Amino acid sequence: MADPISALGVSLNVIQLVTLAAALASKIWKFTDERATLPENLESIKQRLDIMIFTLNDLNTSDYSEDAAHSLEIFLAGIDRKLTKFQQMLDEYLPATGASTIERLKKGFQSLGKDSRVMEFTEQLSKDVDHLTLFIMTQGLKKPTRQPTNHLGGRAIYEVARRGVAKFVGREEHMVVLDAALNSAPRVAVLQGMGGQGKTQIALEYCRRARLAKKYNAILWANASSEQSLRESFESFSDALKLADDSLVDSDSRIRFTKSILTDWPEPWLLILDNFDDPSKVDIREYMPTSEQGCIILTARSGEVRKLGNHIPVTGMTDEEALDLLLTSGKLDKTDEANITEGATIVNRLGNMPLAVDLAGTYLGGRAGLVRVQDFLARYNAQAEVIMQILPGVSDYSIDMRQNGTSIFATWELMVQLLEPHTELGAQKLAFLNVLGFFNSKDISEEIFRIYYMQKKKTEELPKWFHLFIDNREEWSSPAFEDFVAQLGTMSLVEHPSRNDAGHVQFSIHPLISDWLRIRQMRGTSNLGLENYQLSAKMLACYITSKYVEFLLQPGFRMPFREQNSLTSHLLFRESFRDSFQDSFQSRTPIFFGDSEPMHCVELVFIMYLYDVGFSTDSLRIAERLWDSCGISTIQTRRVKRATGAYLWHNRCTIHSHAAAEKRMREVAEFWSQALGPAHSFTLEAEYYVAASLSYLGDMDGAAKLYRGIVSHADSDEWKQSCEQNVWFPRPEWSLVELIYVLGAQRSPNIKAEVPAVIDKVLW
Repeated sequence: MADPISALGVSLNVIQLVTLAAALASKIWKFTDERATLPENLESIKQRLDIMIFTLNDLNTSDYSEDAAHSLEIFLAGIDRKLTKFQQMLDEYLPATGASTIERLKKGFQSLGKDSRVMEFTEQLSKDVDHLTLFIMTQGLKKPTRQPTNHLGGRAIYEVARRGVAKFVGREEHMVVLDAALNSAPRVAVLQGMGGQGKTQIALEYCRRARLAKKYNAILWANASSEQSLRESFESFSDALKLADDSLVDSDSRIRFTKSILTDWPEPWLLILDNFDDPSKVDIREYMPTSEQGCIILTARSGEVRKLGNHIPVTGMTDEEALDLLLTSGKLDKTDEANITEGATIVNRLGNMPLAVDLAGTYLGGRAGLVRVQDFLARYNAQAEVIMQILPGVSDYSIDMRQNGTSIFATWELMVQLLEPHTELGAQKLAFLNVLGFFNSKDISEEIFRIYYMQKKKTEELPKWFHLFIDNREEWSSPAFEDFVAQLGTMSLVEHPSRNDAGHVQFSIHPLISDWLRIRQMRGTSNLGLENYQLSAKMLACYITSKYVEFLLQPGFRMPFREQNSLTSHLLFRESFRDSFQDSFQSRTPIFFGDSEPMHCVELVFIMYLYDVGFSTDSLRIAERLWDSCGISTIQTRRVKRATGAYLWHNRCTIHSHAAAEKRMREVAEFWSQALGPAHSFTLEAEYYVAASLSYLGDMDGAAKLYRGIVSHADSDEWKQSCEQNVWFPRPEWSLVELIYVLGAQRSPNIKAEVPAVIDKVLW
């Protein structure tokens, strides 16, 4: 017998190799079906990868000596290096999913097939498969053919009350890895991931295939959501397992009987413990019989259970799998370009979550002729909760919701209860989680919260949840932030926690969890959603202003490109859902997060930043909204409205809409003229922009007339007084420069006489 540690090392190596080999085979396979003809070398590699997977699984179910295990570990490490190198070769020739056309993919495969390294890899792969087979034979490890048994009369038991989807789509890699995990010590596979990712469906499909292959003499499905449901499942198993003369008088004896039979049964069996989502409710190990012949699949949302066996994380489908599921569920034409293009957008918005994608497809299929594929997202953004509540009755993926009378969003409410929101600490944790719904789902950085706290801790009353991340010196604690993010990760409420290049914690949340967090705060008459929308806006604006640099004549926002992309995504994401809550946000702008300086207006900061990084259309949309909603009752709001008006012009000019810019700035000038007077600096500035637009449009006479009008107010009392109260840029001296340019462009005969007079008037 091998040393247990050595055996575990071999098992882990085998699972890793099976996972990698399956991924490589799948990547090749995805581009063969009706898309590209594989070169002979690549076809040969795919066949050998399949053979290697079967050989590895056969190897891993065997017993071996300690010396053999050590030698095997070294040999497997060499195979791992070769497979990793081939994966790099694939990445070198093939673009990322969705990044290329089919023709480019074909060319990539054809080029790869001609690479001499591929032929060398094919030969090495063949030799490795031969060596593994020889190793099994010489060590006497080949599994003997299982002889027929008379236990229970030789009948097979299939106690699975659940049914799989009508057509199982994708997830072939999970099937291979799951099989490898069940053939590896401790023969327990843990399918772990957030609700809706298809863990149960993967287990059901594995059961279906195992039954057809007659791999197990018994397949038993237990509901592990509670102690009571587990007891009921094990009681029902006893009816199928007992013989005619077995007498079981009560519940406890029936459960003991089931556990005893599974422990001692000499035939292969498979037990599925489904929906083990709250480890605090039950000691699941009491329902995991130990047997050399038994295998166990455990499905769970909590990351705490991964230690119970071979962990298999279950995340979203690949882009191709999700699109296939959407079109299949909706019975949509898979050759229609609009269905493919719009469908890809839909599954991306839904985060490739199988349950949500299936619901979307079912929705479209049930409304064929009423709702077009291209109209679904608008319908979803407006009625997400309604859509996700009305569909469970007809979706294949949602049997749990039909049985429990809940919706997809309700599944996450169950996880929230693990935070114990009825306690003060739990309430703070939930309050922080709620705020996350107003950020883009990807790359939420610790720095957003840290900078806001550091800048506002002495000037504002901060939300109580900040205490989660503050040490006893009232300083920000990155370890405390990391610990709580890790806790949310084990609950499958956040994803991919890590530290970025600057050493700060960052993480993501699933797009649908983000939707759910916002929706749950906007119900009824509660202002919680609005409060968190404004708070998240203040934090983002505070973070942006911390990146503002005054640099000679080119001030702007300076940050690494990746950080800029992430920040821009947060702002654009806010715009994408804002219209869904339009009534709640009307007449609520502007939002301020500091003193009277315009740079402390949230919306204005967003406008300036988006303009600075090249998103003028989005900047203009916010500027128009802010101009329409911002009053002028205080000096602070007047300054904000003045700056907003300037960006109405700058953004339009950037997108080369000079005629629209000229028209809009005339409206702005008229507004300021009526509100503050024709010689007020704000009015003259708007007229300056009108004149500049006329210059762009080639109307030099009109531009010169306006410039002369601006300059004529240079020594008026009204202009001087307004300049003392307000910072105004550009000043009349800039109109002088523009006037000289315009006169020169006109080749005005009066330019020699007019320019000195203008200079004398403005500069005294």
